[in-house]
Amino acid sequence: MNHLIASGYLVTESGDGLTCLEHLRTNKFAVLVTEINLHWGQGDGVIEVMTDDKAIETIPTVLLDFLQVSFSDDGAVHLSNPLSSEELVRVVDQRVARVQG
Repeated sequence: MNHLIASGYLVTESGDGLTCLEHLRTNKFAVLVTEINLHWGQGDGVIEVMTDDKAIETIPTVLLDFLQVSFSDDGAVHLSNPLSSEELVRVVDQRVARVQG
């Protein structure tokens, strides 16, 4: 499990939907930020499972469903999220505040 501190949040990274659900079930999180194109379950699949699991159904969630796709000269596909880290932190803060308020 990877942990890092970002803008005052302890962040746990999951590389796929199955690992994400495992982390959600074994740790306490203030918010889930997930990408729609998450491997093995996709972000919306994780959220669907969460709605049926009483232990994790109340975790506030931000689903990122936009990507910018670009192609390099060698044909490689590059995906990037156009949301800046500051904008993402603002969205997360708003989502957590709505649940706590």
